[in-house]
Amino acid sequence: MEQTSETCSSDLVDLIIDANGGLDYWNSVFSISTTFTFSGPALTARGFPGHHEVSISIDTKEPRVIFHRLRDLYGVWTPSRTEAGKLGSQEPPSIRLKPRDAFRGYTPQSVWDEHNLIYFVGYAMRYYFTLPFCLRLPGFQTQELPPITGPNDEQWRVLRVEFPDDFPTHTKIQKLFFDDTFRLRQMEYNVDIIGPRQTAHLCFDHRVFGQLIVPTFRFANLRVAGATHMTAFIVQVKDVQIHRTETTRSRGASAQ
Repeated sequence: MEQTSETCSSDLVDLIIDANGGLDYWNSVFSISTTFTFSGPALTARGFPGHHEVSISIDTKEPRVIFHRLRDLYGVWTPSRTEAGKLGSQEPPSIRLKPRDAFRGYTPQSVWDEHNLIYFVGYAMRYYFTLPFCLRLPGFQTQELPPITGPNDEQWRVLRVEFPDDFPTHTKIQKLFFDDTFRLRQMEYNVDIIGPRQTAHLCFDHRVFGQLIVPTFRFANLRVAGATHMTAFIVQVKDVQIHRTETTRSRGASAQ
């Protein structure tokens, strides 16, 4: 029987998920805590210069990220609400409803406030840490495209992904690139809340935490006229802790 591109993409998604820890293991994970550094010219242009250490907890079952530290801030991200407060302050955190709407009319030169920053970092990091398992959620559509030749003549398989409207991410249609061990090596997308510039997001230094394979060094390059690329963001993961259900741990599994 002839395979369609949709059938091939489904097979590819299964291979990717199995190689990155497996769906059974992922289903036992309810939260991921991570500390990482975050910097880059695009962050400076938004009004947040410097090299920042960030500590967050990511809910893998619901779209929620708790910020324990982001610069001098703490906060919470959800798609419909952000909270932002100053560490050490007795004042209650400020709240913004419909935080994505606040980006309307922004240009690549627009300066952000703390709610913009929490919204961007929150949805982006939850997306990165739930890949590739989120591809099996309802509403995702995938199609395998022809492979490309990556660095050192590596053959990378290419997955076109159309995201459901209720999954916060950079843009609705993206491309993901996987090597012959099914590790994520590159992502291509536009960042809708920043502007219509194509981004090539590269992933390096993959490490295993529990059974999950995590790229611990990422940099995102903007493709701009007159230049090959411009580095926009750099993310370096320092630590990851995997939190699993008690029923799983009681059967002898490690919390990692």
